[in-house]
Amino acid sequence: MERKREKDLIAEFTARYPFPLDDFQLQAIESLARDRSVLVVAPTGSGKTVVAEFAVWLAERQGGRTFYTTPLKALSNQKFRDFGDIYGPDAVGLLTGDNSINPQAPVVIMTTEVLRNMIYERSPDLYDLRYVVLDECHYLMDPFRGPVWEEIIIHLPTDIKIVALSATVSNYGEFGEWLNDLRGDVDVVYHDRRPVPLRHYYFIGGIMVNLLSDRAPGVVEEYERSMKGRGRDGRRPRTRHLIPRRADVVERLRKSGMLPAIYFIFSRAGCDAGVAHCLEEGADLTTPEEKRVIEEQALARVAWLPEEDLKVFGFDLWLEALKRGLASHHAGHLPIFKEIVEDLFAQGLVKVVFATETLSLGINMPAKTVVIESLFKFTGESHEFLTPTEYTQFTGRAGRRGIDKVGNAITLYNPMVPFSQVRRLAEMESLPITSSFSLSYNMVVNLLHYYDVETTVHMLNSSFAQFHADREVVRLERSRSRLAMRIQAHRRKIECQRGDPMAYLAARSEISRLEKEMAAERRRRRRELINRELEELVPGDVLVLHRRGSRRAAVVLSISEDKHGDPRLTALDDRGRLLKVSYQNFPYPPQVIGHLGKPFIPARSRAEEKKLRQALAGFRVPPPQEWEEEFHLPHREELIGLREELEGSPCHTCERREACLETCRSIRNLQTEMERVQRQMEARSDVSSRKLANVMRVLERLGYLEGEKPTPKGIVLSRIYNECDLILVECLEEGLFLPLDEAETAALASVFVFETREGPTPRRRGGRPYREPAQGPTVPTPALQEAILEARSLEGRIKALERREGLDLVRPLDPGFVPVVYDWATGEDLAYISSTYPQYSAGDFVRSMKQVLDILRQMKEVTEDPLLSEKFSGAMDRIHRSIVAYTSVVDVMEEELESGIPGR
Repeated sequence: MERKREKDLIAEFTARYPFPLDDFQLQAIESLARDRSVLVVAPTGSGKTVVAEFAVWLAERQGGRTFYTTPLKALSNQKFRDFGDIYGPDAVGLLTGDNSINPQAPVVIMTTEVLRNMIYERSPDLYDLRYVVLDECHYLMDPFRGPVWEEIIIHLPTDIKIVALSATVSNYGEFGEWLNDLRGDVDVVYHDRRPVPLRHYYFIGGIMVNLLSDRAPGVVEEYERSMKGRGRDGRRPRTRHLIPRRADVVERLRKSGMLPAIYFIFSRAGCDAGVAHCLEEGADLTTPEEKRVIEEQALARVAWLPEEDLKVFGFDLWLEALKRGLASHHAGHLPIFKEIVEDLFAQGLVKVVFATETLSLGINMPAKTVVIESLFKFTGESHEFLTPTEYTQFTGRAGRRGIDKVGNAITLYNPMVPFSQVRRLAEMESLPITSSFSLSYNMVVNLLHYYDVETTVHMLNSSFAQFHADREVVRLERSRSRLAMRIQAHRRKIECQRGDPMAYLAARSEISRLEKEMAAERRRRRRELINRELEELVPGDVLVLHRRGSRRAAVVLSISEDKHGDPRLTALDDRGRLLKVSYQNFPYPPQVIGHLGKPFIPARSRAEEKKLRQALAGFRVPPPQEWEEEFHLPHREELIGLREELEGSPCHTCERREACLETCRSIRNLQTEMERVQRQMEARSDVSSRKLANVMRVLERLGYLEGEKPTPKGIVLSRIYNECDLILVECLEEGLFLPLDEAETAALASVFVFETREGPTPRRRGGRPYREPAQGPTVPTPALQEAILEARSLEGRIKALERREGLDLVRPLDPGFVPVVYDWATGEDLAYISSTYPQYSAGDFVRSMKQVLDILRQMKEVTEDPLLSEKFSGAMDRIHRSIVAYTSVVDVMEEELESGIPGR
């Protein structure tokens, strides 16, 4: 009966679609119909969203709700529009931290951070929740936002079912096992076939070859050789002709019928330059009718923007490129501009989009062709080669289901990357999902607010990181057992009634160690002796120098110090050679054999120098003095005793001595390896609980915990979601905002959320190094300057406590955006901001202002001071105007994908 009900449900749902569902979609839907969670692993563009749509449909029938989470606000925005088209605007809500639309709707699209915060705050909105969709859940690997995914999976009540959608990863089985261990009812559905076949090409010079063809390596090698050959006039090889020009690539795609295309360039400036280059070369990819439709739609979408603002954003040039079918897409653009590009591209009106990697993640912009200009991507620290997972993610955009018979992935020639490396990348399978789970102060106080320490430790040990570590411990235990067996086998080989070869080897090793120590001590003392004697020399002293096997007289001209603080002489020998002399030039004790005074020193002319050399030649060089070891070297008696013991051992005269010693060395090497394995096991065991103890000690010292429970101060911290959370709450507690006006308050808030794009080296959550901006900006007012200095002092105190506990959890403050916020909050217009601070694009400016608004909102919600709350509200009003107020939802996370730095 139950089985029939499930089939009826599935049949009713699938009837809504004009096409038959794939087997993997049906398999996943059947799992949900049986009231189980599901992990769906399938290539990009294969239709995983259908499974999520079934969860939404099923929850609606059951009178429950569905939360659809995404890692990007731009992706949340798109899903909000898509689901609104399917279910109607009244049935779909949107929550992105800075935007709330219809939050009580049956389907709510949100970012993962919003859901994590709701779980910690025990939001009543969770009571009738039936399903949570985790879209792009392989994003769990991201070092900045990935931990949020694990927090959700760990803390979400088990009666709420999970629909996890992931791109293809190699360890999906292990990931599924972790989900099952945690939640108990998760089915894993794996599908590795793309809906549209993909062809891989390599574009070099003027030719495009099939990347995976057997003939491709030979063709590329021959073409490269011919292009690099010198011309008749002997000019340099024509390497630059091998690198395809952007306009030439676009034209080739047009002629080959490979449009529309996404052209990935991992640089904002590169994307904009790609559009500019194509315009300069006269590229025009649209018909007159398409131009009319593009202009009509674009103008309608920006009709509410003031004309003066559009001029600041370079709207006319942007529209001209758009009408020719060209556009760039990156975090530096206004969200409304990106949305227009996405919509026009989806309609087939924009033909080529030059995009950063943000476009590869989830946003529904399928193309016929994907071009990857470079296989190197800036991570925020360095340029690194693309991983197989990233390559699959980018090329996954190629091929439109139901439209294209085949998708095209084109990699361009790069002189730094051999063809064989490009080919291997295309052939490799995706990398495994790895955990980025990391503790934060906010997480700890939230957990301790609702659980005791033992339960908190248990929950932290439920992370995928600990699951993987536990599995690794099992593997290491097997490795240790194998090493122990090999050691036992070797020990049986050297079993002997006469003597102990291991003890004999230990004695030999100890003798060798002591001899090396004594030799090092002898060298150190001789160096001290030589340096003392050299320090007593004066210019004019004549001493014996040892150089290249000969011993000659030389006169000291001057005395200085080297970089180590040791004396260094400048001397002249009897051959007229000027020499730099230090302790290394004395294999024997220094010998002073005379002195030459004023008649000879200084020698200012050739004649005087000749006279000086003649005087030096008159000195008789005595035989070298031997070292007198007056000092008592350590270990001398111990060494004598060990040698006697060694010579008295039965092993010393045994004919099998060397064979036994070789076996003993093998045993010792195996024991060293076994100790290394043991250390790895200890490091992987119970990592989270050890780090929790460190975090708790910091919180206790600062007054956030008392008796393992949050204090009122700790409760405030539990409601602040920011990488500078601890510094921010300390600033609130110390009253740093009280003497500031509203504009100064807004400016000070920016130091907690902003990170200079060109400045600091990024810091991964949990410990990546971070470098302060080289030069701070000019602070507008003395009161603001004082507040920033006090905040820096509090930051220094917290960082000192962290260093004591081996932690690095709070991000350093960055005042780089303070002048911009202050000017905007005091009423300066967009034209002034754009001309005064040209380093910030429109997208950067709006995004950063939205971040300031968000942190002001958080502070307003946690403060109990009505005057301070009013000040935060006033600061928000001063910022929330003009383009900041009427722009679309800002994709704060998008920037992180381009730079690897949160909030930048």
